[in-house]
Amino acid sequence: MRTLSQVLCILVLSQEADAQMRDAQARHSPPSWWLSVDGGKSERSSLSDVASDARWNLLASAPMRMGLAYGRLERLIGVAVSRAMIPLRIYGASCFSCNARVQALQTFATYRHTQPLFTTAFTNTMELGAGVTRWSDFAGRRGTALAGIAANYDLTFVAGIGIGRPVGERWELSATYDIAAMTHERQKNVVFGDVPSGKVSLPTFRIGARLRLERE
Repeated sequence: MRTLSQVLCILVLSQEADAQMRDAQARHSPPSWWLSVDGGKSERSSLSDVASDARWNLLASAPMRMGLAYGRLERLIGVAVSRAMIPLRIYGASCFSCNARVQALQTFATYRHTQPLFTTAFTNTMELGAGVTRWSDFAGRRGTALAGIAANYDLTFVAGIGIGRPVGERWELSATYDIAAMTHERQKNVVFGDVPSGKVSLPTFRIGARLRLERE
């Protein structure tokens, strides 16, 4: 029993030492360029749209996101682009409960902070972003014919938390949950009951990988 306790103690101490050594190496490594690719799932949401004069019930979608950032892994500043074709149902004067889809193209400036998760090999992350969401390519789906609308833009802020797992010196795997908050222009003519406010929240869960582009 005493031998088992000694072995467990050695394993714990070695894990702590390994985590501290990785943290020290990351902190003293030179800044680098990092390329990230993420895929995920956005939850349902809703908004009121003035261009189509309708309420949009956004259904679940699968956005793809790419980012380029510079710095040490624990603190990165960069840009990111996310694209999703979002299915939705619209409720308005021209069409009640019709199938449609719209493209959401988001462009952000980003800040990402990473720190060790206790003494494990994982890290916890905090991400912030600010930019715009472009809504375009509005059209019917499943046989529904709808008039197109001009592209419009929403000021957008993003906040997220996540967990990462460094793999070697150049890779990191990550899982992040973020919420994009935006302000959308409300429809002017309310036809079918209450409409959502102009404040829109779009929660998204992402998994992806980050690659250091420069070798030490």
